[in-house]
Amino acid sequence: MNRMKLTDAVTAGSAMSAEDFAEAAADGFKSIINNRAGTDNNLLITPVQEAALAAQHGLEYRHIPMTSGTISVKAAAEFAKALDELPKPVLAHCGGAARSATLWALSQAPSDLEVQEILATTAGAGFDFSHLTPLLRGLKEDSRREEK
Repeated sequence: MNRMKLTDAVTAGSAMSAEDFAEAAADGFKSIINNRAGTDNNLLITPVQEAALAAQHGLEYRHIPMTSGTISVKAAAEFAKALDELPKPVLAHCGGAARSATLWALSQAPSDLEVQEILATTAGAGFDFSHLTPLLRGLKEDSRREEK
């Protein structure tokens, strides 16, 4: 499993095998967020199996699926809620880590982080999300309007 640390609280990772759950727990992760859709190709284990493995290793678990190649603002809101509720650090994973990193970026738009800080964080983990700039700015503007 490949991992890309976004913050001290959140790491994005690729697909997990059964063995990766024990390793994640040993490495100090407290929670797992699975962003793989049940229809993904090459699923190593199902979301139901992942939930059982997480529980077996003392990890909290959430399944917030996002189909590869799509952007879901709804899933980003669910991701943000999960980050608020779950014990940290969180290991969020999908097929290759990009969906999880995308959801993290979108979930941060309403936060105090500026868009350039979000993009710099994801770039530091190896993701060029500059194409998300207009969406991130729009989400940030929407959240500021809602605060008023």
